[in-house]
Amino acid sequence: MSPGAVAHAVRGGIGRRRAVQTIVIALVLVVSTASSVLGLALVVDSHATFDHAFSAQHGAHVVATVDPSRATGAQLAATARLRRSPRRPDRSPRRT
Repeated sequence: MSPGAVAHAVRGGIGRRRAVQTIVIALVLVVSTASSVLGLALVVDSHATFDHAFSAQHGAHVVATVDPSRATGAQLAATARLRRSPRRPDRSPRRT
């Protein structure tokens, strides 16, 4: 069956008896497509907000509370020069 024959059959079915059904199906198709596109756009946009905020901070991904009775200021300062973890080098904070 050629594409021309299929198009001819579709045009014949649309124009003759089933105009209401054709309009309803077309509206459902348009609304469902629009809602799918809107949903995907919202998901992408909601994730982008957090990505932009985290990349703008260039800060640490962990916040630690230190008990001053157990660690001195010099000991804490020494931890700033620790090597990066070999397991996840792509997740370590950038230094500028």
